[in-house]
Amino acid sequence: MEDTIQAKLTGQGSEVFNLRFCDFDDVTYQVVCQPETKNVVEVSIQMSCISQLLDCGANEMLEKEYPGMRTTSQEGFDLTLRLDTDSLPFDVATTCKKFAHIKRNLLGAPLLRAFEGLVNGRVAPAAEVQFRRKEIMYVVPQEDRITVVFSVHFTEDTDAAIAKIFLLEFVEAKRQVNNAPPCSFSKEPQRELSRFPSAASADASVLGFISFTLFKEHIATPEKREKAVNLLQGFRNYLHYHIKASKSFLHSRMRARVDSMLQILNRAIPEKEKEKKTFSGRRFERR
Repeated sequence: MEDTIQAKLTGQGSEVFNLRFCDFDDVTYQVVCQPETKNVVEVSIQMSCISQLLDCGANEMLEKEYPGMRTTSQEGFDLTLRLDTDSLPFDVATTCKKFAHIKRNLLGAPLLRAFEGLVNGRVAPAAEVQFRRKEIMYVVPQEDRITVVFSVHFTEDTDAAIAKIFLLEFVEAKRQVNNAPPCSFSKEPQRELSRFPSAASADASVLGFISFTLFKEHIATPEKREKAVNLLQGFRNYLHYHIKASKSFLHSRMRARVDSMLQILNRAIPEKEKEKKTFSGRRFERR
């Protein structure tokens, strides 16, 4: 998306295009520039949790990051932004980056609202966002901390087993990293989720709940808040990436082991059976 919009704004790409592509978490994008309006680029996004996000700070985020760009949603999409290439609100690089980060900004809106509330001495409303089919992100602000909880679900048993090891390692890593946010993982919902009925009635196939607790020192500056938003909103993709990388590593080791065994077998020379003869010199055959 960033390359397409940048090429359009710099005059190095096609004047007219209609592109559609997908992202993690069942998200679909569409970038369109029609022949009759070559100076207008419309970016649409299909995201199942968009209504929840709009109620949890995404409306304010859109007004700040994409001023005056929101328009009627295209058919089949939940949100459409209209960019007039003749009057950019930001420079080219910033504009391209903002549109490339549209999903990140939407999913991070509840987090950023909670972080800014804690820094400014107020408690923001709690948020519940079902960003995947069977997975929910909970944001629970308190007076002195913010707890972010993810419910984790995998359909494949192998993925679930590897994911559980990774999630338990997050808890262990806290002991070795100074000033890291406290982290916990359990099969049962944490007590901070007692206000959410969806947590109490979670499907039995849910692997568990992992929580991160952030204090004011973790988000004291704008740079720290942006970094925390980046890491938390991308946590599920980060976990998914490492599961796939682990499976790829295990498969490569298995293939290497099989190749090693085949080489040993190929180098092996079977012993030839010696011919047995009787004392008189006749050939001995067992019957």
